[in-house]
Amino acid sequence: MVGAIKDRAVVEDGKIVVRPILKITATLDHRFLDGAQGSQLAAEIRRCLLKPGEYIDKPAEVAN
Repeated sequence: MVGAIKDRAVVEDGKIVVRPILKITATLDHRFLDGAQGSQLAAEIRRCLLKPGEYIDKPAEVAN
């Protein structure tokens, strides 16, 4: 699910600033995905969302 964008106080460079925050929620059945794998997936999604330029500008790797 994707929630509403709301202004929230966050710490950035040691200072409290207001930033727009969007909550994203996912629910998965443990019969489908183990908790450890889900945690790894969530961490990778977070990295992609926080620094999209690192992923968008790179060409896709071609499997041999």
